[in-house]
Amino acid sequence: MINTHIIGVAKCGTTTLAEYLGRHSEIKIAKGKEVHFFDVNECVDRGYDYYHKIFGPKLKVNIDATPAYIRREIYLKRLHDYYHFHNLTPRIIILVRNPVDRAISHYLHRYRTGHESAAFFKIIKDQMKNGFHDHDEWDQYVGDGEYSRIFTIVQKYFSNENVLVLRDIDLKQAPHETLRKVQAFLQVDDQTKDILEAGNSEKNVTSSPRSLFLSRLLARNGIGKEIIKKILGRDKSRRLRFLLSRLNTVNQPLEFSNNLRNSDDLLELQKYYEKDRDYLLDNFGIEV
Repeated sequence: MINTHIIGVAKCGTTTLAEYLGRHSEIKIAKGKEVHFFDVNECVDRGYDYYHKIFGPKLKVNIDATPAYIRREIYLKRLHDYYHFHNLTPRIIILVRNPVDRAISHYLHRYRTGHESAAFFKIIKDQMKNGFHDHDEWDQYVGDGEYSRIFTIVQKYFSNENVLVLRDIDLKQAPHETLRKVQAFLQVDDQTKDILEAGNSEKNVTSSPRSLFLSRLLARNGIGKEIIKKILGRDKSRRLRFLLSRLNTVNQPLEFSNNLRNSDDLLELQKYYEKDRDYLLDNFGIEV
């Protein structure tokens, strides 16, 4: 069975954590890390047997690390129902970070992959005014950092004792302590030394596209995506688009990224997130 899920939050270090845990001899991470089972209706319709086959041979701990699961209540309910159906004790891992930094990182990721072209501060102001809309879940730069709203829904389906909340900064600055905490939560042997000796696992390096035109052509709603999907099918088209996206990426920041991080316009967003920072501190003792 799939007995552990890393469900978010996007742009908070889920890829890095999954890479680290994938080096543990008792842990298996799904191929490609993100399975997208509970958030895709056609996958859910195929049933749990299909979900299990994606993983192949299992180990003691089998992890699906799909940050999208935390975005909508229906995904969390489906995940809860899976654990209940198989009579499993839930093991949910959630990573968080400073919500302002997270929003910027999320926007820059969507921009360089061709999914976003609008100005950052215009979008942010619109989203703060209009609130979270789950029909536009992929570009909720503000909504994905609304921890008070998000965790209220999580706690509706999973008790705190079954949820491990981590800070992305601790994974970077205190990896030994953080990985030991995760391994204790998963009830596996402490292999921290071997995991870290294999090298740094920082995956989402700051990058920019060689061609914005190609990025937007391959984007989720781009014409290139639809053509490739029609020819190759869903799974093969995803792999091809991922490969083309990697070839179209260079490891250097977007020219305007520093201007976003140093803008006085961020003060309004920082104030907006005060309740979310307080929520994490009051409920989990975590300061972001």
